[in-house]
Amino acid sequence: MLQTENKDKIIIDKTKFSAPEAELINLIINKDTEPLKQKNDYYQQTLLPIIENLKKASKFPNPENQTAPLIGVWLPLWTTIPFVDIIPGRIGNQSYQIFNENYYANIARYLPVNGINFLKKIFSPAYDLMIIQKYYIENQQWVIENIAVNQKISLANLSSFNQEKAEKWFNKTLKNLDKKNKLNPESVQVKENRFNKKWYKKLQTTAQAKPYFEHIYMSDNLRIVKTYREKNQRPSYTIAIRIS
Repeated sequence: MLQTENKDKIIIDKTKFSAPEAELINLIINKDTEPLKQKNDYYQQTLLPIIENLKKASKFPNPENQTAPLIGVWLPLWTTIPFVDIIPGRIGNQSYQIFNENYYANIARYLPVNGINFLKKIFSPAYDLMIIQKYYIENQQWVIENIAVNQKISLANLSSFNQEKAEKWFNKTLKNLDKKNKLNPESVQVKENRFNKKWYKKLQTTAQAKPYFEHIYMSDNLRIVKTYREKNQRPSYTIAIRIS
């Protein structure tokens, strides 16, 4: 396990990373809550030179060689994807990227209501969001298709949203979709959001998009991903580490 929880902080055993990877991690650790514009500037001004050097030593530079080492669970440490924060209160150390041989889930827990007294902290609702996508390689490029958007609401104080719960939710949802013959992009639907109608509309837009996805660096334990929701948009970047 490369990651443990310490309240809202992420603690990483950096011995499993190369020196340049560890340097990059030191620059982004626990900085994912900064404003998006600040993170975009930080990427260009601080992270880009390090990433350019890392790219030269990428262990898996070709998409065809990336699918097998990708399988497992990853923790997104830092991202400039605007979508992940359309809902406020995302918990960084309870966010996961889970890959099996054909499907991939982005899963995160959110605490949209910040409790300001003891009772509110006890009864604050937790909002769990999962986006499932199908992935494959075609013409030496990644192809990503949205399959499902699932949401759950629970009481935040009952338990944290750990890796085991995230994997169980992903696997159970895949089985249910398979039984209903809905493992295809034509079946993707978003149930109305009970928290906020604006979130619901944004989730609908996301569900219909066809994202573009590219690894600009990948090793056994660290990935740097470049994504577009639409190809004419400014690219976003995500840095993730393997946790299993």
